[in-house]
Amino acid sequence: MQLKIPFVKSFLLAGLLFFNTLIFGQISQPATPPSFELINLKEEVQAIQMEKVDVERLLQEDQIFDSIKDIPWRFGENLYVNINPQNSGNWDILENGDKIWRASIHSEGAYTINLTFDQYRLPPGAQLFVYNKDQSRILGAFTDFNNQEDGYFATTLIEGDYITIEYFEPKNVNFPGELNLKMVTHAYRDPFKFAKGFGDSGWCNLNVACPESEGWEQQIRSVVMLVSGGNGFCSGVIINNTEFDQKPLVLSANHCYRNPATVVFWFNWQSETCDNPTSPPPYNSMSGATQKARHSSSDFWLMELNQAIPDDYNPYFAGWNRTSEALLNETITGIHHPRGDIKKFSYATGGVQAAAYGGAPGSGTTHWRIVWSGGTTTEPGSSGSPIFDAQGRILGQLHGGGAACGNTLPDWYGRFGISWVGGGTPATRLSDWLDPLGMNFTAINGLDPFAPGVLNPLDFTAEANSENEVLLQWQLNVQEDFVMIAVNTEPVFGQPEGSYTLGEEITGGGTVIYMGNEEDFLHINLHPSTDYHYAIWSYAKPGPVYSEGLTTSATTFCSEVVQFPYFEGFNNSEISICWTQEYVVNELNWQVGVGNNDGYPVSAWEGESNVFFRTTEISEDGSRTSLVSPEMNLSLHDHAQLSFYFANPSFVGRQDILRIYYRTEPSQEWQILETLDFNQFTWTNVILDLPELSDRIQIAFEGQANRGRGISLDQVEIFAGFEQQIPNPVNLSFNIVEDNFTELSWENVFENKGNLGIQIKSSVAGINVYRDGSLIFAGSDINQTNYTDGPLAVGGYTYYVAGRQVNGELSEPSNEVNVNIPAQGNEHLLSIGKTGQGNISIPEGEYHYKPGTTIELEAIPDENWTLQQWVINGEESGNSQSIMITLDMDKVVEVIFIADTWEITVNASPENAADVLDGAGIYEHGEIITLSVIPNIGYIFLHWLDDDKIISTKETTQIIVNSDKEFTAVLESRDFTVDVKIKPEGSGSVTGAGTFGAGEEIVLTATPEPGWLFKNWTIDTNSGGSEVSTNNIYTFTLKNNIELTANFEAFSPTLTISTEGQGTTDPEPGEYSFDYGHELTLIATGTHPWVFSKWIINGNDFTDDQISLSMIENKDAIAVFAETTHTDNFAFIEEPNLYPNPASGRLNIVLPENGNWQIHIFDITGQLLENRMMEFLAGTPVTLDISNLRSGVYIFRIQNEGKVFNRRILVE
Repeated sequence: MQLKIPFVKSFLLAGLLFFNTLIFGQISQPATPPSFELINLKEEVQAIQMEKVDVERLLQEDQIFDSIKDIPWRFGENLYVNINPQNSGNWDILENGDKIWRASIHSEGAYTINLTFDQYRLPPGAQLFVYNKDQSRILGAFTDFNNQEDGYFATTLIEGDYITIEYFEPKNVNFPGELNLKMVTHAYRDPFKFAKGFGDSGWCNLNVACPESEGWEQQIRSVVMLVSGGNGFCSGVIINNTEFDQKPLVLSANHCYRNPATVVFWFNWQSETCDNPTSPPPYNSMSGATQKARHSSSDFWLMELNQAIPDDYNPYFAGWNRTSEALLNETITGIHHPRGDIKKFSYATGGVQAAAYGGAPGSGTTHWRIVWSGGTTTEPGSSGSPIFDAQGRILGQLHGGGAACGNTLPDWYGRFGISWVGGGTPATRLSDWLDPLGMNFTAINGLDPFAPGVLNPLDFTAEANSENEVLLQWQLNVQEDFVMIAVNTEPVFGQPEGSYTLGEEITGGGTVIYMGNEEDFLHINLHPSTDYHYAIWSYAKPGPVYSEGLTTSATTFCSEVVQFPYFEGFNNSEISICWTQEYVVNELNWQVGVGNNDGYPVSAWEGESNVFFRTTEISEDGSRTSLVSPEMNLSLHDHAQLSFYFANPSFVGRQDILRIYYRTEPSQEWQILETLDFNQFTWTNVILDLPELSDRIQIAFEGQANRGRGISLDQVEIFAGFEQQIPNPVNLSFNIVEDNFTELSWENVFENKGNLGIQIKSSVAGINVYRDGSLIFAGSDINQTNYTDGPLAVGGYTYYVAGRQVNGELSEPSNEVNVNIPAQGNEHLLSIGKTGQGNISIPEGEYHYKPGTTIELEAIPDENWTLQQWVINGEESGNSQSIMITLDMDKVVEVIFIADTWEITVNASPENAADVLDGAGIYEHGEIITLSVIPNIGYIFLHWLDDDKIISTKETTQIIVNSDKEFTAVLESRDFTVDVKIKPEGSGSVTGAGTFGAGEEIVLTATPEPGWLFKNWTIDTNSGGSEVSTNNIYTFTLKNNIELTANFEAFSPTLTISTEGQGTTDPEPGEYSFDYGHELTLIATGTHPWVFSKWIINGNDFTDDQISLSMIENKDAIAVFAETTHTDNFAFIEEPNLYPNPASGRLNIVLPENGNWQIHIFDITGQLLENRMMEFLAGTPVTLDISNLRSGVYIFRIQNEGKVFNRRILVE
């Protein structure tokens, strides 16, 4: 039988149901099941009973399955059915021809039920709902939007063991709907169960809102939970691709694979605090995906959701890193849903290592091996979850492992780089789907659809080229924004804000070294063997606005050793970075320790520590590793020796072996120097001659571990020397010649001299002569034995001489001689001085010379300074480099040095982009000048260029002048948009918005509608609106696109009532608030002997005691009363006063005398209607209730002891 049912709406119920849908939302349309709003539907639908689930058997199986990570975590039993509108449930036909089909399902004892349809094809207008018995949980309306090509559709979990499916189909649809329910999943374990905190995951798991996860908020948004196959939980991650187009791709594990059309994806299933919530938190869900690729070797599964992810799900599309490195020594982060629980956070400070699945480090390349830190872990259900590198990019997805609360067993994640090529076809690799542009990036960053600002550059790397150069390379982001790079000696950087100049410090860490739009930069003039850390940001004008930034680092090469003897004592906690290890057999390392770290020997030979090579493991028996020295330049020496101390005690017949090698070039084969394969219990010294010398020679100590007590090595030294003879002067003596010349004489002996200094090769050897510690002569004749110095000023001098080696090395100095040039009494004074920066061959000071002495003075200006003038006794004497001075009188000599000057020119590009440019001119070397530019209307400033190099992004910047320069202020034509929203809608209007040129003055005017007041202007930010002005007219200079909100608030005008004198008011005195436009009447009544005088409303006088007000503004009302003269029994009122007139509801009467007065009320025909007796006090009003009188004209007769008054009153 078919019934025709009328609609009865229930708005309150609809609202409650919509709220429920928002709490646990699957993509659907806001709607209420039609049956909730109808009366006279058929009786309750007979429930279809599911077969009984053997929970005990399933839980016994789970005791095994729960320890296995490489399967989904099972929570339910799948019950296969065939339920559709043709064979089950009830149909109802409504009066208008619409139809409703309902079918109920009961699966006894189920914690939740979820459904899988293998036929789902709804026409436009049709709706499908699923709800539980008490209607506390409603899914839907699902519509034709949820149709999928393969016809599958799955629902999320709904609480309870009794559910109803309701299908609504309007009359005259395009085609009949197609529905068939294939599977009912009975949850025999509660997915929302509270155990061990929250959910069923281990106690050691951290919620993603805990402090440890700070800084990973974006990656947290990318991780989702999968309901796979209807009855199992896995984890997955939303992943970015090189098009940065928000394509809804999800990466999970291959072992989680089920028909992707039936997978339900949970978003934001997480706690808002570090503590577990007291009830299940809300989540969002989607159903259905299309498979893209999967492969078993690295256990990956990539699929694409069938609909775009809604914005209110707040997704983040995580970046990825397909590095081929075998080791990443950085903190790694994991985010996952263990056992279907709310989202958890794990981390590993020890990095990851390449391995085979289940294998040790180095056992293969398909997986990353990881050991978690801080007690964190993963569990079954975490399968498919990502690990992220230190820059927040996916490295792989969880395959399995033994990690659990309370242990430190490893997990293994399928490596992204292996999945990239997979099985070599689009269906078995990631590259086709994640790199549709064919960019071949090694790594890309994530995409935050809601983040303002700029995307990071890509593939930022640093590679040392030499001991003082690092090559930085990157790729510009897809917008090809400019980049800025900073360097620091520590891996700490601040986030840039505002504009910068080259060399400027960033608050929080880092110094700016580059700005531009190239894709490489060579950082030069660095220190050898030093760690350099770099950060790069994309930035865009105006602002500028910066991206989040990327970091990298490099270590410069070790400098070649040029100073000898060379010494290495291994006294640091780690082996010097200039010593490297080359693995020959296995990968056993030399280590820093004391002796062999086991008492053999008990101490280092020198210092706190030494290095040793040892193993006790059978698996490492026979390991061989070479400890290789830095390169050494011995090309300028004639011979060299290697010296070191070692110990090599045997253990129960097992003897380790130490071999010493050398090579003259890094590309050459090692040559054996010595083999030490005997039992050496204590430290002993070995000295070996180096048979060949070169400018890049290296030494290697190769240890072979045979499970002896280990090889200990300490105090490695290289000694180098020369065969060449060097003169060593002795017996230095002097004579004074011509009163002011010193004649020096000495003898030479010759000796062999080892080289202990820096190698500076000279063409010949010779003799150096020193006066007062300063070199005054360097001869080239090794046989020279005399030298004459002068003319000299009066005073004392100390001399010595030394032999000079071909490489610049000196012999021991000769004996010293002290010479005194005596005064004769007739000497002339020579005063020497200077201005500016430079030197004089005779230092500044006063000197006394014999009359007629001629001396030479030489002026040597500093770099970027010029000799301008010699001044002798106040007269300019030219600017020759040297001059001759004859002392025929006292003389004052001054040398004037002036700074070089440079011309600075300043231009704008384009030329018409700026009229105001400051900074051009002629300046002295080293002067600090200011460059500034003011863009014309319609232009924004980008940066200052110096010969095509960006030096600053500040409109006003300072530079140091050191050469002729042409600086260009680069500007760009730019229009900006001023968008204005009005909040609430309809509360006001705004003028002045639109599109304008950069730099224009913008005037916005907000005008409220009646009943509203302007509140403020706010500018939209990530955290809401930030107030910029409370004036309804807002003026500002336009520097970028801006979105403002004009905020209005409802105007509730206030009425303040007060009195002057004695009287009453209705309403009583006080402050009242009304809705805009509210109308009311004010009544004032004097208190005898006071009478009403006037109302003062906002400064205006009104003489009526009763006045009507319309509240469209704030009002201040004062009732003024005046005092009258009277006797005790009679007020001087000749006539009664009846008011208001017209009257409505009540009438006030003031009578002239005390006493009882009779009041008669007549209608207009003279019929008596009422007769009242009332007591009056002269001059005091009495209120008469006339609410019973209809509208019309009435006669009031008032009489007392012969006094009669008649008044006509209009009643409204």
